[in-house]
Amino acid sequence: MTFLLGSSITFAYGDGDDPLCTYGCLMSSSAEITEIRAYTHVGDLVVAVDTGFDECPEGGFVESNSDNRAELTSLLLSAFHASTQVKLQVYRSNEWGATSGKTHCMIRAVRLYQ
Repeated sequence: MTFLLGSSITFAYGDGDDPLCTYGCLMSSSAEITEIRAYTHVGDLVVAVDTGFDECPEGGFVESNSDNRAELTSLLLSAFHASTQVKLQVYRSNEWGATSGKTHCMIRAVRLYQ
């Protein structure tokens, strides 16, 4: 087992490909959220934002059983109501199953900007 204490190594988690991201991650450019949707039959929270990605051009989603659903939802709703720009880190190969094409990717992290 290796421990790094006082190490000068820095990691830019969330800026593009994250080595801890199981499916490979993408970080979107800053944009405002244009819509948030929730469904009773699926339970996923769907966020419309221009990601600039071919993999999920329409935004991202938070799964109903995500461990950090409350925290992500809180940040997303705050950003939406304040018209604050966000960056979404999404899983590249985990698209929303409620659509027939690649429209939304699962959100792994949210960053807010002023």
